[in-house]
Amino acid sequence: MKLKICICLSHELSAEGVLSFDSHLRISKASEVFKEKECDLLITTGWKNHKLLDQSVSEFMANEAINKFNIPEEKIIKESKPKDTVGEAVYTKLRIYKDFAFERLIIYIVTSDWHVSRAEEIFNFVYADNNTKLDFIEIMGSKEESINEIDKDSISEFRSLISDCTPGDINKIYQSMKKDHKLYSQKH
Repeated sequence: MKLKICICLSHELSAEGVLSFDSHLRISKASEVFKEKECDLLITTGWKNHKLLDQSVSEFMANEAINKFNIPEEKIIKESKPKDTVGEAVYTKLRIYKDFAFERLIIYIVTSDWHVSRAEEIFNFVYADNNTKLDFIEIMGSKEESINEIDKDSISEFRSLISDCTPGDINKIYQSMKKDHKLYSQKH
């Protein structure tokens, strides 16, 4: 059986519960891709990053998909554990492989143009399986975020994190993330 999934990577959410410019464009595009590609599921990602809010970013993104783009709620998985791109790749893979049986997996990953090269490297490493095909779809994101991306060095941190891991070995990658990643480790 072939399983087709669209993953909408989260961006930011204000303390007032307002999705960022990039978040709006990403969920709009992901909803379009979900329909065009006749996907089985749409996964929204993102943790509850503001103590003042009752919902996670993934829930805000899912609500937008349901209310603005008519995506059926039963076709949406809200993955609320990820705090960054590494977490998005790891937690979506853990969820998909635990909850679904398939012979072939096709994933459409929607993100911003300024983020796509980092997302490709991370997702290609985490999802390195013979039965999985990844297709990255980018939206034209905020110019300000594009400038901010240049100053980040998170891809070097990812490369260091997975230095002892084999591509696709989700258990080892997960253990390394929980042990050494500053957003998921108890020691940070």
